[in-house]
Amino acid sequence: MRIVKTMALAFGLALVTVNFAWADWSGATAEQYISSLSTTNHKVYVPALAAAPNGDLYTIWAQGTGSYDIPYEIHFSKSTDDGATWSGTSADQMISPNDGDQVYNGGIFGARRTDIAVDSQGRIYVVWPENYISYPSFDTTREIIMVMSTDGGGTWVHSDTDYPISDTLSAEGANSPNIAIDTSDNVYVVWNQEEPITETAEIYISISTDNGATWSGRTSDRFISLDNGTSSSAPDIGVDIADKIHVVWREYIASGDYRILYGISTDNGTTFSSETADQAISYRPIDVARAKTRSRY
Repeated sequence: MRIVKTMALAFGLALVTVNFAWADWSGATAEQYISSLSTTNHKVYVPALAAAPNGDLYTIWAQGTGSYDIPYEIHFSKSTDDGATWSGTSADQMISPNDGDQVYNGGIFGARRTDIAVDSQGRIYVVWPENYISYPSFDTTREIIMVMSTDGGGTWVHSDTDYPISDTLSAEGANSPNIAIDTSDNVYVVWNQEEPITETAEIYISISTDNGATWSGRTSDRFISLDNGTSSSAPDIGVDIADKIHVVWREYIASGDYRILYGISTDNGTTFSSETADQAISYRPIDVARAKTRSRY
């Protein structure tokens, strides 16, 4: 069994693989760059990785493209030989629309998550938060943007213009998207976003049941966390073999403390347990200031 992970270094993306036993990590002896080490030294952030049914590996990351690394855009690299070689080492492949809008800004409260997933037919889905309207402020105009590929990353649908899967007419500030796919190739994306009435962040969802052609979140907002006046953030999502959808996130309590909440759907995302009641799965409040746990703001 092989485990593959990516990590962002100062000006490049590195790969680490392990073959059991656990001591056999490739990165323990040498760094393996899988992004292009360009002479312009553009910074890279927030890598994400997915494996295709045929064993191909796909990774994405946010990379600076212009003066002072503005704007950031989404780049892609693939391996068809178990991670031995990568397409991104010889040339950059940008897959986000090169429209001047900011995909990522490393100077604002850490990592803005990107995510990638592959369905049973090899279709690749990539999501990230981006300025949808060209305003100066990154924090007030974000939507969740998606591109997809049906040919192993050779070409990308929506790479020419932004395609939001969140509702552009609703509250702004969508962030931290995470994606999962069920056994019928339905695609689920969750993220955190400010709810306009209470002005607190909730966990939102957008669903595609037609291989990425249409998305429920484009026309209407739906959040699956309980709207109780406390802010939720940093969601993660997974689908089990029975197509039950599981979502976890952190919720602010008070005085800098957080707890981890959980919601489940057993009807393909039509309803979630978390819409009617909080279910905490952490033992006690988490003091983020002291614990310094990983964040996906």
